[in-house]
Amino acid sequence: MNEKTLELALRKQALQFRIQAQREQWAATVNAVDGALDKASRLRGGLDWLRQNAPILSAAAVVLLVVRPRQTLRWARRLVLAWQIYRKLRAQLAIIAPLP
Repeated sequence: MNEKTLELALRKQALQFRIQAQREQWAATVNAVDGALDKASRLRGGLDWLRQNAPILSAAAVVLLVVRPRQTLRWARRLVLAWQIYRKLRAQLAIIAPLP
């Protein structure tokens, strides 16, 4: 084997090692993002279920309000606070990274 062919073969091997390392790094990155996207997808599914079953949830809230008014009002305050925080965070995120 002449020197140029050997040099090309060594260069090819080095590139193949580099490509394999990049593939492994990419796979690790994708796996990390995939877990987060799965959680976001489940959360989105739960929110969709809540929207679709709003009348049932409203009826349950009225029943709880009649049966345990003090505790229900305490939870309602917490939910309103959580909703306000969510809206503020969403507005801040829209300023930082607007959706297309």
